[in-house]
Amino acid sequence: MNTPLTINDVAILTDTALLAMRNGAWVSIPVETATIADAGALFDLGTTANYAMLAIAPGTALDARLRREGEAFTAASRETHRAFRAKGGVYYQGRRDGEREVTVLHTAMLDVSAWRSLTNPDDLYAAIAYLHRLCECVITTNPGAMGVSMLRTIHRKRPAWLAPLAESVTPFLDHRPRDVHWSRPLTPEERALPYLHYIDKNAAYLGVMSGLPLAGADYRKVMAPTFDHRVPGLWHARITPTGPYDAILPHPTDGMPEGWFDTATIHTARQLGYTVEITRGYLAIEHHATLTEWYECLKDAYYATKTASSLYSNDTARMAVSAYVKAIYRATTGMFVHEPEHASRTALYRPDWYNAVIAASRARLMVHLRALVDAGVHVVGASVDELVIVSAHADAGYACAPLAFSPQIGKWKSKHRLATAEYGDLFADTTAHVWRAIRQLPEGVIG
Repeated sequence: MNTPLTINDVAILTDTALLAMRNGAWVSIPVETATIADAGALFDLGTTANYAMLAIAPGTALDARLRREGEAFTAASRETHRAFRAKGGVYYQGRRDGEREVTVLHTAMLDVSAWRSLTNPDDLYAAIAYLHRLCECVITTNPGAMGVSMLRTIHRKRPAWLAPLAESVTPFLDHRPRDVHWSRPLTPEERALPYLHYIDKNAAYLGVMSGLPLAGADYRKVMAPTFDHRVPGLWHARITPTGPYDAILPHPTDGMPEGWFDTATIHTARQLGYTVEITRGYLAIEHHATLTEWYECLKDAYYATKTASSLYSNDTARMAVSAYVKAIYRATTGMFVHEPEHASRTALYRPDWYNAVIAASRARLMVHLRALVDAGVHVVGASVDELVIVSAHADAGYACAPLAFSPQIGKWKSKHRLATAEYGDLFADTTAHVWRAIRQLPEGVIG
């Protein structure tokens, strides 16, 4: 069994040297990377120098070469070193008895663009060290796989919580909830209001994960079940197509009157005053707050990298780590619904969990929309974790008074203030065009 990596196992590879930090100072081993033939030579370099991970500095000639060659860089080493290249430009050495494995991290090819700016070895090492301190593991892979590895570490004493589905995944693939994506034209009254405010929620998906009930491995079919918003699963229901918020808010099921819906969707429809008749269910036999400890770890990392501190004083590294932390929860959620090509500890195929996160995020947004409308706020658009409201007030926080504005997870921030006279006509177009146009605007006050 491999020993977990520590920051002391990491070295930075430039075009001329292998650099490692010891007692606050660089230890340098001269290297001419122009002479390195393939991935096997990099693995041998790590083995000889006694480093388990080599991080290739962005902007180097070796970085450019790996971009060009990609998978071909491992070709000559597949037999000698069992070399392979994983998603995100990470090169792995297959396990060989009696030898330490070496990982080569092509940092410029990670699925986080901010890491491409870490051309200075000080910045790159600081980013790796910060992530190690915050997440208690060394970055060795893309954000989604790292998120799964963190989950497995957290639940190492309760592996059943992360077991694959014992039943078919098909029901959850066939009945996936969708994020809110909606807009409506402004009324004549709203056109007379001077401001359009475009706001969004901080880390919306992460915000719903704490305490979210997720199923174990087994589900059961139930006829005419009594609804319980704490039980994960699918509920076959008939929902009235009209309700008290028609025309001013999106429908909780996008207008679908009958079908299989996730627990959070049914709960939201009932909260919004729709009549719901449940005929049968496909419900979890047991459930757990599987993501809560994971959420706590990512939450702490999210806040720690938001502002400079004595622990995280390198701004370039801090911002790169902040971007990586955000990518962890987004990519891991996406991995739940993508079947892996082969079994792996960095894969976790649970489409039911993906559905639960998306449905919970949508449900929370719908509750916020209701609070705004009940307070007399004119909501004219909503998409995933973003809202547009029209108001007489120039200050977004005042205009959206029922919502809490702060840097905290699940709270709101203002992105644009637009002039209704200039941008109001935009909302007469299709929803897809509305949101495409809004998202192309630079952040700040316009008009």
